Amino acid sequence: MKRKALGKGLAALLPDEPAKGGTQLLDVDPERIDPNPDQPRQNMDETKLRELAQSMTEHGIVQPILARRVGSRFQIVAGERRWRAAQRAGLKSVPVIVR
Repeated sequence: MKRKALGKGLAALLPDEPAKGGTQLLDVDPERIDPNPDQPRQNMDETKLRELAQSMTEHGIVQPILARRVGSRFQIVAGERRWRAAQRAGLKSVPVIVR
């Protein structure tokens, strides 16, 4: 008798449908996004931010910023470096996954 490693298969862990109240992908003006006051990374290398901003100018943002709604604004959950680099690059909108 062959035993399956996950028992019920990968579908048991990853549902086909997103959870109710799931996520949204929006293009948001960086001015409507606020940093998270609980951000663990306090020091960000300015040289690395400039390099990331240059990359964003050439290639766009590869991975969206993860944020939550706070009234009519958004608070960063993950991606503060990307947000700061987008501001330095002068981007008028950034992709944001809202949860």
